[in-house]
Amino acid sequence: MVTSEQLRTFKAARLAASRRYKDNHRLRINAGRRARKRSGMDQREWIFVDGEGWGEDALGRQCYRLMTAATDSGFEDSLVAQGERLETAEILDWLCWLVPHYRAWCKRQKRDYIKPQLAGFGLGYDYAHFLLDLDLGQLEAIFHNQDHEAPCSN
Repeated sequence: MVTSEQLRTFKAARLAASRRYKDNHRLRINAGRRARKRSGMDQREWIFVDGEGWGEDALGRQCYRLMTAATDSGFEDSLVAQGERLETAEILDWLCWLVPHYRAWCKRQKRDYIKPQLAGFGLGYDYAHFLLDLDLGQLEAIFHNQDHEAPCSN
């Protein structure tokens, strides 16, 4: 019969052996992970996003009225303004649901779903329209909550 002390010793030895293996083979393990990730990237489709505006609102700003997304394999999705222009909430909601819409399209087409990559055309201009309805405090909160590297600790 194995005592609890022997069991703890066995578990500790097994964990130490696993750690030594990982430490000694880390470069090979990570290279394999990177290779698998790169091979999957070749299969991922690109969804390209663009927006268009025309006309001006009461403040003289161009009205952003259309967002569209498409792949070269036939997926298309659009967001069209129902009022004077697209509002921030509409645009952000549409962008958040774009990948699930693509997934549903893949299912209808009987295609294997692989999470797509997203790209936009001249999004610097588009960002201004995406966030048009936010006040200065909300914009500052978005700016200051961006992911960033933690400072080095000495």
